[in-house]
Amino acid sequence: MAKDVCPKKCFCNKELTSVNCEGHKLLKIPDRLPKSVEKLYMTHNNIIHVNFSANVVLPNLRYVWLDNNKIAGLQANAFDGSIVPKLSKLYLRNNKISVIESRTFVNMSSLTQVYLSNNDIQKIEPDAFEDTPSVQLINLDGNYLSEIPRLGKLKSLKSLYIQANQISNPTFPDEFKDLKKINDIGLSNNAIRKLDDLTFKNLQNSDVRKLEVSRSKIDEISTGAFMWLKNITSLKLGYNPLTSSDLEMAFHGLVGSSLVSLNIDNITLGGVLPSSTFQLLQNTSITTLSMNNNKMSSIPQKGFANLKKLISLHLSAANIFKIDDSAFEGLDALTGLFLNDNQLSQIPNNLPPSLQKLHLNGNQISALKDNTFMKLSKLQLLYLGGNKIHQLEKNAFVGLTSLKKIHLVNNKIHTLPGRLFESFVVLDSLELNKNNINQIPNGDSLFAPMASLLYLNMADNAFSSCSMGLFKVLTSLRYLHLENNQLGDLIARDVNGNLFAGMDKLIVLNLTNNQLTQLPGPLFKDLINLQNLTMRSNKISSWGDNLYKRTFKLENLDLGQNMIALVNSSSVGDFKKMKTLDLRQNPFACTCDLRWFRDWINTTKIAILHNETYLCNSPPEWHGKKLLSFDRHKINCVWFTTREIILAAAGGFIVFVVVIVIVYKRRWYIKLRWYRIRRSMKSRGGTGTGGYQKLDGDVNKYDAYISSASDNYQWVLKNIFPGIDSGDLDTEKFGGEFKLYFEDRDAEPGKAEVYNIIENMEASRTVLIILTKEYMAKERYKFEIITAIDLLEKGKISDILIVNVDGLTARHVPRLLLRKMERHDFLTWEDSAEAKMTFKEQLADGLRRKRRMENVI
Repeated sequence: MAKDVCPKKCFCNKELTSVNCEGHKLLKIPDRLPKSVEKLYMTHNNIIHVNFSANVVLPNLRYVWLDNNKIAGLQANAFDGSIVPKLSKLYLRNNKISVIESRTFVNMSSLTQVYLSNNDIQKIEPDAFEDTPSVQLINLDGNYLSEIPRLGKLKSLKSLYIQANQISNPTFPDEFKDLKKINDIGLSNNAIRKLDDLTFKNLQNSDVRKLEVSRSKIDEISTGAFMWLKNITSLKLGYNPLTSSDLEMAFHGLVGSSLVSLNIDNITLGGVLPSSTFQLLQNTSITTLSMNNNKMSSIPQKGFANLKKLISLHLSAANIFKIDDSAFEGLDALTGLFLNDNQLSQIPNNLPPSLQKLHLNGNQISALKDNTFMKLSKLQLLYLGGNKIHQLEKNAFVGLTSLKKIHLVNNKIHTLPGRLFESFVVLDSLELNKNNINQIPNGDSLFAPMASLLYLNMADNAFSSCSMGLFKVLTSLRYLHLENNQLGDLIARDVNGNLFAGMDKLIVLNLTNNQLTQLPGPLFKDLINLQNLTMRSNKISSWGDNLYKRTFKLENLDLGQNMIALVNSSSVGDFKKMKTLDLRQNPFACTCDLRWFRDWINTTKIAILHNETYLCNSPPEWHGKKLLSFDRHKINCVWFTTREIILAAAGGFIVFVVVIVIVYKRRWYIKLRWYRIRRSMKSRGGTGTGGYQKLDGDVNKYDAYISSASDNYQWVLKNIFPGIDSGDLDTEKFGGEFKLYFEDRDAEPGKAEVYNIIENMEASRTVLIILTKEYMAKERYKFEIITAIDLLEKGKISDILIVNVDGLTARHVPRLLLRKMERHDFLTWEDSAEAKMTFKEQLADGLRRKRRMENVI
């Protein structure tokens, strides 16, 4: 007997249990596979036909991936249990399969999951699955089926997904009477139009718990449509043209059901909440109701009174202007209320005392009066950002004794009354950034109740004056953001280091753009756990020898865009654990006094970020030249000996080689510099043709700039564009509402890559990063990340959104994105149908939010 070996062009592990033949343009499955194989990876090849019969018996094969091939059909005996008796999961996604013939699957007693999404399937023969008693899941999303396939032989079937097909008649065939285990059905994105009394009749013996029929153009539902689904717990009907009367008809069939979750987002309500309709659901167990993106204008008295078990109520972006004082009466179990992005001018009265989460961000609220939240002692999360709040009365937050996070970003608050935060005894996050708080007089006790506070953000307030003891009481604080304020004079006067005294747990401090000129020696004396300190965009020219003496754990220091001309050994003597130092855009004096610093750049283990961009400002003969081109042998500080000249020449050659290497490695940043010089010259020349320029009152050309690896081209077209992008590509229209910049489509021909990257990134509201392993492997995309962050800091874009496709963790991404990853500030991609829909909704909401924020600003 021949010994098992790994097939040619394939990679195998030592035990020959895993065989990987991906991406080798193979035309068929290798003839001889090791009998020990358990996992077979055959994706991204040119396979047309599947036939395991040519192989010897593969007794241990359990998982087969055949995605992204050219398989046109599945013939009889393609998968035979006598050849692959233990095959459990089969992946055939993204092929060209049009028909699944009779007896395609024969005697597959171990098969449990079959994935056939994104093919061209129009027909499945009734006996395609012969003797396959264990199949529990079939995914047929993204095909061309016009009716429910006859799958009566799959007695163990639990999950059936037929979303994004061409089904117009969703009636389940008679064979489904015997499928008693089916509990999860996905029918969204079809052309169903009508659900009648017979649609689900043949599921009456089944245990259907979850049904999704969103985005299917349904405008009629009979009273008995859902009467057969007595065990249903989750129903999604959103994004169909259903009226209140249509809902009432539908709910007749849900009377007495086990319904727990109901989604009716974006239907046709005509400005009226169907409160009477909910009377039909009073005997259900419904706990979650989602009615986002409806146009209901007001919520009447006792609007949801019949839903006494309701826990979570979603009413976001529903154009709500008015809420009756008794609107939420009877909702004694409600813990989450989402009213964000409406038109409310005040906090609703008589909110349920059981609330734990309250979202009111993105409304028109202008004031918070005394005792507004008096009865909400259980509330933990309160979102009030993006309103027009300018007045906070001193007892506005009385009663919020369980609050852990409050979000007041982007309002017009200018005064913080002395007793405002008295109830915040367990608060750990306070966000006050983007307001008008320019001073806090006599505020020693303002933050006193918040001994548990971990995160405080007061950025973007023009904040210039406060008592030196303001932050002293925040002994648990880890993160303090004070960027874009005017604290320069206050800090210069803090000669005893009182402003940050007692903050020995602080990890992150941001003082960017604060007009800082002088940094007193004791300023950071108590910051013994500080790790990240940012003071860029100030007017700092130097600092004393003792400034960093007690910042023992400081790892990252950003002093870019200051007035630093010289750096000597005493300046960096306390950088014991420093990992990165950023001194970009400082006016270095390339004189004899800078020789030590120039040598230190070459020898230190600290990463001197972007040092290839550092420029000399003086003396005149060195003005505008790169700092790295400066060394002690290029200025006449001492008389040189012949030996020193020879050594200098040798050293010069080495430096030349090093510079060449650096230039190659940093070629993207050199291209950036050259681009900026050219644009500056054009600007001075008055041509006015240096690319897209955002004018006062101008809107962004694009909603988002897509930063993705070229390897992910197809993934982006398939998973990002449909339903999001408003344009088209190769005659395919995507049907979305957002204008996305995509390099392969929108780049200006004949222009340099750097031109297209920067000009179009500046012309976008936000940058959307498609984070994959391929993306992180290339220098080009690291350059795009740095460019995006630079534009964000300069206010030229509003945000950076991250789509985490490959499940990368914080340790896999550049430090510049570390904060977002650690705070889970990203969208996660998962390959299930429900996850995809959720992802699309979250992405669309994120892009709309950036558009609204720009309008507000």
